Formats: sequence, structure tokens, C-alpha cells
Amino acid sequence: MAALKWFANARDITELKQVEQIKNYLSTVVKQSNDAIYLHNDEGKIISWNQGAERIYGYSEREAMDMKLWNIIPQHLFQETQIVIQRIVKGERIDSLETKRITKHGRVIDVLFSASVLTDSDNNLKSIAITERDITERKLADEEIDRLNTNLLNNVEQLELANKELESFSYSVSHDLRAPLRALNGYAQIVEEEYGDHLHDDVIILFGNIKRNSHKMGNLIDDLLEFSRLGKKTLKKSAVNMKELAEFALDEMGKSVHDRAEINIENIPYAHADYSLIKQVLVNLLSNALKYSRKVAHPKIEIGHYLDNGEVVYFIKDNGVGFSMEYKNKLFGVFHRLHSEKEFEGTGVGLAIVARIIDKHGGRIWAEAEVNKGATFYFSLAGEIMLNDLRNETDAELTNS
Repeated sequence: MAALKWFANARDITELKQVEQIKNYLSTVVKQSNDAIYLHNDEGKIISWNQGAERIYGYSEREAMDMKLWNIIPQHLFQETQIVIQRIVKGERIDSLETKRITKHGRVIDVLFSASVLTDSDNNLKSIAITERDITERKLADEEIDRLNTNLLNNVEQLELANKELESFSYSVSHDLRAPLRALNGYAQIVEEEYGDHLHDDVIILFGNIKRNSHKMGNLIDDLLEFSRLGKKTLKKSAVNMKELAEFALDEMGKSVHDRAEINIENIPYAHADYSLIKQVLVNLLSNALKYSRKVAHPKIEIGHYLDNGEVVYFIKDNGVGFSMEYKNKLFGVFHRLHSEKEFEGTGVGLAIVARIIDKHGGRIWAEAEVNKGATFYFSLAGEIMLNDLRNETDAELTNS
């Protein structure tokens, strides 16, 4: 019996299997993409349609296979689209062209269009591959941003115009109101000096009221002008010795204002702030503390600080008449007074100025009080300089720190 002979031919197809797996993977990625990815031939007939295209245009894959490209092109873009397709057929690749498409339900949408030609091994046209991303919401958002920016620019222009008008008005108020007040006060003074011996006591009292109220009106004008100018003032920050500034503010106010009060100033830290504006804050708060504690037998004022999560909080505390916390939200408004003018003089603008200055520094201000048990005003400033022994450092050293 003749022996059987076996012949075998083996070929390594590992690489082919890997390529096939990659193709399947890519096909799945394309199919499930959120972008519309489809193919059409040179006549515009759709030959492939992914899930993204179904979602964006509303046509199922079965419906799309019976359609041509022109079904999703708005009529007014037919000619333009034909020109683009001719460019693609000639081998030009289109990347990220913004155009419009129309959905199954007639809704016109904005898309980002990319396309290229697929050819066979002989470089013959097989199909045109299209990728389209729905950017309708993004376009609407961009248009809304443009509209808001336009409105913002218009508002800025109007605000600048309003500021110029306010500045002009401020100068007008300063001149036109001060002059009559000076005249009124001067005439009252002249009448008192020239005819005082012949005037009834009640008349003298009336002339005193005229002078007192004209002076009060002058102070109110000064405070309102100061308040209006704060908005446009540019901060000039430096290292400010708060303890020395508080002492200076008290000296500037005059000893007669606080000669009865016991005043204690702690070794409070330096602040990185606008010197003149923070001086105004201290003057206004100290004036209030002294004013509202002057009726107690032994007025006491304390100026100190504490740390709150690394933030320096300064405070000015008095033992005066205080106020009800029910009205704390009215404290820093213009003309909001918690005590009658007969009890305590003032224009009702001082704390509003303080609040605006603190706000310009990026800080915060608040108060705590109890009726007839005093009040404490707290404020912080953004960007305080915090070192171990600031009071022994020079301003230059602090600035370089």
C-alpha cells in the first residue's frame, strides 16, 4: 500500500485580523458619533448615514438611503453647495465651513461642515465623506453675547455721559449753593453786629438759627460732593500705620471734642490702603463714637483689631447710646439716621461715605450694638500687609515685602 503524503500551507493573518478589528472599531465610532457623518456619491445620493445624522436631521437611516443631499440643503443654498461639491470632487478638502442645513421638520440649523473625497485604488471617485456638527445653540449663544456686549458698550457710554453730567452738576451745586449760603450767613452776621443792640432777643435767636442752618447746609453739600466723587477716585495704596493714623485723626478733630473720653488705641496692624481715604474712615467712625457717647458719664472709646481666618478686622467700640439691631440695614445709607437731629447733629452721609470707601478697597463693614450699651463698628480691607512686627518696619521695607 502506497504511503499517504500530506501537504500544508499556512499564512500568518494576525496583522489582517488586527486591521479588521480596527476597521470595526472605527466603524462603531463613526456610527455612534454625535456629529452627523454620512457618505454620498457624485450625484448626491446618500449611501451611508450614522446615528448623529439621525439625531440632528430627524431622518432614520432607512429614510436617508432613499434621499439625496439636496433634501437637507436649504433651497437658497443649492447653487453655493454645488460649487462646494465641485471643489471637493477636484480633491479639495473642506474643513470647518459654517453653513446651514434643514431638518426633516423644516427647521433651519447652523452646522460646521467638513468634507473630503474617498477614492479606490485607481484613484477613482467612490464617494464624498461629510461631517457636520450642529452649532445652532453655539451661534445663538454667540449672538446673545454680541448683543449683551453691544448693550454693555452702550450702557458704559451712557454711564460715562451720566458721570460727566454728574461731575458738572457737582461743580454747579458747589458753586451755586455755596454762594447764597455764604451771603445768607454774612447778612445775618452783619445784622447782628450792626443792629444787635436794637433787636429783640427772639430776633437774635432767629438770626442764630439762620447762621447755624446755613453752616449745616454747607456741611451737607461738602458731604454729598465727597460721596459723589468717591466713585471715580483712584486708589493710591501704600503701607498705612493705622495706630498713628488713628492718633492723628483724633488730634485733627481737636482736644475739645474728646477731652472727656477715655480713648484706648491698641497696637493695631498696618494696612495696605489709600492713606487719605482710610483717614476719612477713621475720622468719621471716631466722630460718631465720640458723638454718640458724649452723654454718658464716662465715655470710653476702644480702637483695636482681631484676626478672622487670616483676615485683619479693625474695630472702633464705644459705650454710648447704641442702637437697635433691627435697623442695622439702614446704617450705611445716605440720609438714614437712627437718632433724631435734636439729639445728635449730623448730615446723615458720614457712614455712607465710610461704606463706599471700604467697598472700593474690596473690604467689608458692619456693626453690632445694643440700645444704651454702646456700638462697635467693624471693617476689613482687602490686601492688608501681615508681618510679625509691622510697627517696627519702615514703609519702604513693607512695600518691598
